[in-house]
Amino acid sequence: MNFDKSMSKILIVDDNIANVLLLERMLNISGYNNVRTLTDSREILKLYSTYKPNLILLDFRMPFVDGLQIMDELNLIKDNSKLSIIMISAENDKEYYDKALAKGATDFITKPFYYDDIVSRIQSAFECL
Repeated sequence: MNFDKSMSKILIVDDNIANVLLLERMLNISGYNNVRTLTDSREILKLYSTYKPNLILLDFRMPFVDGLQIMDELNLIKDNSKLSIIMISAENDKEYYDKALAKGATDFITKPFYYDDIVSRIQSAFECL
């Protein structure tokens, strides 16, 4: 299924505001304008239930609740909405990658971010929905 960029809802969750701003700008430049952001991972379930994103860019390591814990919580919600999760992390270890995929991540992007890589992986994630 090919998503209309203007209708796609993307949620960025990262405790580093610089990463959030960079990702948001990259998405806006590429035509994704319905983007929400969080820097406090404890707020994700509340925002998820009202915003209903199609895609979450989710940082792996965050204070309070990490990306894998968030994936566990999202997996408990059975609302039949289609959701892709792309994990983002400075970790470049296969162990982290495997854990994220095992919990349902669609893809895994390592920092630093590259515009073409981000855009192509997001497009691929939407095509898989």
